[in-house]
Amino acid sequence: MTPNWADRVTPGRRTDLAGLYTVVPDLVGVIIRHVRLSCFGPMVGLRLDLPRFPDRPPAEWETMEYLQCQLLFHDVAGLSVSGGQLPATATIEIVDVRANRVSVSMVGGVNMAFTAYERIHLGRIGAHRGTAEHAYLGKLERGRFTTVPGPEAETFHERF
Repeated sequence: MTPNWADRVTPGRRTDLAGLYTVVPDLVGVIIRHVRLSCFGPMVGLRLDLPRFPDRPPAEWETMEYLQCQLLFHDVAGLSVSGGQLPATATIEIVDVRANRVSVSMVGGVNMAFTAYERIHLGRIGAHRGTAEHAYLGKLERGRFTTVPGPEAETFHERF
């Protein structure tokens, strides 16, 4: 049986998702906000809105409507990208291909396919209501960011 994507998240961050969701939603109908190819190695980062708001959000998220998170895939190979502009709605499927490797395919307004290491690094987790204002789960982010910085803010986008 192929594990749910949340079961592939590095152990330290998996508990953040478990604390927010009774059942973590599949990556069907996600809104892809940002795709970043890392200059530090063969990595792909995605910033996306999950298809369902958490069942157990923090109290300060009571006016928010969307959960947004960053996913980082390591040891990426065979990358292909096609499609339109972001943001775009897509479905992401992650399937085992061999020991410690998965095939990742994203189909929708933007199409992407690649293979990667089986573990997914979960980056910043935040919430928004469809506007620029964001509220973040992490203490560091709560103190520094109230919006998503532009692409020039490499420490925000590159450091998970």
